[in-house]
Amino acid sequence: LVQLLLQLQEELRAYLFLFVEVGCVGNMAPACRHSRSSLWNDESFWKAYAGVCFRTVPSDGDAAVLRDRFRRWLFHLDGDWARDFEDFIAEARRSEFGADFLQLLTDARYTVSGLMPCD
Repeated sequence: LVQLLLQLQEELRAYLFLFVEVGCVGNMAPACRHSRSSLWNDESFWKAYAGVCFRTVPSDGDAAVLRDRFRRWLFHLDGDWARDFEDFIAEARRSEFGADFLQLLTDARYTVSGLMPCD
């Protein structure tokens, strides 16, 4: 199954991984040296997999740069994300029904789950 998957064109591999969580790409990559080179270290795969995020950020660079740009886009870590989240909380508090703190904490957990030591 792994060999079949890795023999597919980059766009088809990316399309298949769109139906599972992004963590599955990270789990599949270290499975063997071939999957690492065909997924984790393949610029063409990342351009196809993360194509939608490259509408707003450049799509040039090696696989590591593309993965980082995708991570930042996916977890809303681009720009001044901490200030944006503070503004989001302030706006929620001013809303007619008040802030839904369960939702705010869920959003915060999602955002920080994408943080890396370089952030």
